[in-house]
Amino acid sequence: MGKNNLIWIIIALFVFLITMHNAHSSDLLALEANIFDSNGDPAEGNLTVEIYNAASSGALMYNSTDDFINNITDGKVDIMLGSGANKLDLAYGARYYMEIYVNNE
Repeated sequence: MGKNNLIWIIIALFVFLITMHNAHSSDLLALEANIFDSNGDPAEGNLTVEIYNAASSGALMYNSTDDFINNITDGKVDIMLGSGANKLDLAYGARYYMEIYVNNE
């Protein structure tokens, strides 16, 4: 194998490894739900998801903020946490606590 071929193989491998690292730098988490109001009617509106690392006084690990505005339709929600402006970066095997707000409540 020539020296030039070896150099190109090393460059291609390096680019591949960088691409794979960037592709896995954040997590995605699917969330599907049926949401009803206090009268039992399907809800409409906004969804906010917060994830903490402790049940009380924990650090905020993720906040969807404005990622899921008007995402509740006829009481149905099907979203992918980490797919919006705020990336989800959680450690595998760790325990987390999720709070879900519908229309800021």
